[in-house]
Amino acid sequence: MIAEHQRFNGPNGTLARGRIVESQIGQWLVKSQGWTLLPPYEIEIPSGKGPRLFTPNGELIVPDILGMRYKGKKFIFKWWEAKGKSRFTWRWKDAKAWQTGIDLRHYEDYIKVQEQTFEVYVCFLHSYSIPSKYDLEHGSPATCPTGLFGNTLSYLMDHWHHKDKYFNGRRDCPMVYWNESDLEQLATLEEVQTLPVSLWKGVQA
Repeated sequence: MIAEHQRFNGPNGTLARGRIVESQIGQWLVKSQGWTLLPPYEIEIPSGKGPRLFTPNGELIVPDILGMRYKGKKFIFKWWEAKGKSRFTWRWKDAKAWQTGIDLRHYEDYIKVQEQTFEVYVCFLHSYSIPSKYDLEHGSPATCPTGLFGNTLSYLMDHWHHKDKYFNGRRDCPMVYWNESDLEQLATLEEVQTLPVSLWKGVQA
């Protein structure tokens, strides 16, 4: 199960890599889509926990970025979850489709965040076009999609393919997965990666 999870997350599971991807997606939102952004992780609490939303019913994990902009005369807010992935994984057992996913607990908290605040949009930046050896051996196409993909959380709530878990050596880590066909391609890899990544503090190319 560890190997299967690593195929989803690849070499970009570190905090530093995550920050770079979040900044790249943030730059795309600012420069190409006209959003003004607040990255909540810049105000993480001293305990080392990630950013939280404090509600009357307890704490919730929030997505990576809070965006705001005018739409006509209306000022709107939207949460953006920015996930960096090495490559899609080929689901050979049943769907015969490329898939990607996120942590199940985060997903469930994002649903509650959306219910209590603003719309959530989930983004995935996939960088590698060459499938893993495992996927090729299990009948995947010779290349896999790259670029920035995503959809609204409301849509994804009705279209997840399966929920599973992997053991990371210490504990079980539940995940939720979607088919690539249920994600919109928002930008090519080149359109995102050619933008400067120093959007906010602590991020270097």
